[in-house]
Amino acid sequence: MRLRLAWCWRLAAFLAITGAQPVAASPSPQQARFDAAVEVAKSAMLVDPDQVIVKTRQAQPILETLPDARSRAVGTATLLWLQAEALARLDDFEHAAPLAERALALARKSAPASVLEANILLTRGSIDGKQLRVADALTNLQNAHRLFRSLGNSRSEAVSLVYLADLYNDANDYSTALRYFSEALETYQADPGLAQSIYNNRAIVYQELGRFQQADDDFNHALNLIRKLKRASLEAHTLRNIARNALLAGKLAKADRAIAAARALPRQLNDDAAQLAAVAAQAALQHGRPQDAGKLIEEAFAGIDLTKTDLPFRSAHGIAIDVYRALGRPDRALAHLEAVKRLDDESTKLAIQTSTALMAARFDSANQEAKIARLRDAARLREARDALQRAHTERLIWLGGAGAASLLILGLLASQRAIRRSRDQVRAANADLAVTNTALGKALAAKTEFLATTSHEIRTPLNGILGMTQVMLTDRSLSPPTRDRLTVVQGAGLTMRALVDDILDVAKMETGNLTVEHAPFDLKAILSEASRMWEEQARGKGLAFTVDLDRCPGRVEGDAARVRQIAFNLLSNAVKFTACGSVTLSAEPAGEAVRIAVA
Repeated sequence: MRLRLAWCWRLAAFLAITGAQPVAASPSPQQARFDAAVEVAKSAMLVDPDQVIVKTRQAQPILETLPDARSRAVGTATLLWLQAEALARLDDFEHAAPLAERALALARKSAPASVLEANILLTRGSIDGKQLRVADALTNLQNAHRLFRSLGNSRSEAVSLVYLADLYNDANDYSTALRYFSEALETYQADPGLAQSIYNNRAIVYQELGRFQQADDDFNHALNLIRKLKRASLEAHTLRNIARNALLAGKLAKADRAIAAARALPRQLNDDAAQLAAVAAQAALQHGRPQDAGKLIEEAFAGIDLTKTDLPFRSAHGIAIDVYRALGRPDRALAHLEAVKRLDDESTKLAIQTSTALMAARFDSANQEAKIARLRDAARLREARDALQRAHTERLIWLGGAGAASLLILGLLASQRAIRRSRDQVRAANADLAVTNTALGKALAAKTEFLATTSHEIRTPLNGILGMTQVMLTDRSLSPPTRDRLTVVQGAGLTMRALVDDILDVAKMETGNLTVEHAPFDLKAILSEASRMWEEQARGKGLAFTVDLDRCPGRVEGDAARVRQIAFNLLSNAVKFTACGSVTLSAEPAGEAVRIAVA
């Protein structure tokens, strides 16, 4: 059950904006007027981002009155940055990205290594993250963090750590996200608004890791700060999180107290009343009151289109499924299950893409370091060979120029000493090569971990699809055409699961743990099932599709999943690359084996 941290990065962005520094210590009257106009635009950022665009355009004539070119360049970069930030808040990333690029180029020329440049990097990293350019986002956010730290701006440094934590949270890398949230708290705690946001979001990460007591501690820290700030809407949000965490930990009494406290807040300030009702429904269900839970879940989703809910409703949908199952209303449970599947697909896609990009960035970094190490080792080997050659030359000179035995002995001693030094250099080079091999082993381990993680992320929604088709196929009231279509869906799902298993096999091959099953299975049924999906596609292309299994044995021994995947891939290529004519699948005995052919 994964919760998004949207409110965290919006607050962080606001804090970063308010942390910008003025251009000059003693501004001119024109500069003071421009700075005031910029502050007006900033103040509208959280309330109405559309107004930021208007305010920055109104500040443009004032900008043109600034006395020197540098001030005008810095002012232009500031206005472009504010426009990019406002468009990003309006989810118009396509137009926000080029504005951020222009702002960054101007800032680097007119105010390099400044708070303005760091703030623009922060905005640019946020835009890159939302456009799934994760590697660029990671680079920009890390650069912003380094710049804030070098400037001694602790608050903005903490904000950049929050951005990095949110990026890793998108990739489901909770341990790294947890580390960045903790570093943010260590860096700056003087601002209670920022601190409560970090505590709240770190608590959610603890909750994802099943560390409910630590999550409860952080939620309570956040609640105390929010009550000092007298922010009732944030208090309701945090109380709801405390209740959900208590329910997950099995502490019903604590959950009841948190729900009651949240409901006692002024109604107009409780922005998340729907999700609070869903949490109350979960509490009622765990108390053994399904009827009360049903009323609360109906209240939670009253007037809400289940096909258009966003990711924060994932938990509420899951609660609704449990409630309707307890009430014996499978139709309502199915509607929420479809919503859960849609949201899980979106979340899984984002997590896989983000995790893949982060893993690729790590792998590229490790690969680059290994390449540098190899080049360094090669240079050391060349130096060692040169040393050997020099020693040999010296020995020849000594032998050739020495006429006496005493000179010959001295020459041999000198050459032996040089050889000993060169051998020590070779040993040192070999030791460095061993370190390089260790680094390469870590890079291969990272790739194997990536393959295993990706396959497991795909399994979760796929098992839901297979489970639902199996449930529907048990319904005897299904018409034959519908049953056939569901059978095709189930076969495709099984094939896709085999593809996921293939990804796992790649990871197993890396570690030498790959095994092939040897068990009896119905070969004719496997081939018929694999061909059913491609039969319709072949006919759609105008191809004749023939399945000749008359001579196919019934029961054989082998690995059914791999046989299905081989047949599926052969048929896929045949249909894809056959422009006209026919596609035929046949199977016949061949000694003690079976020959499967696609022509």
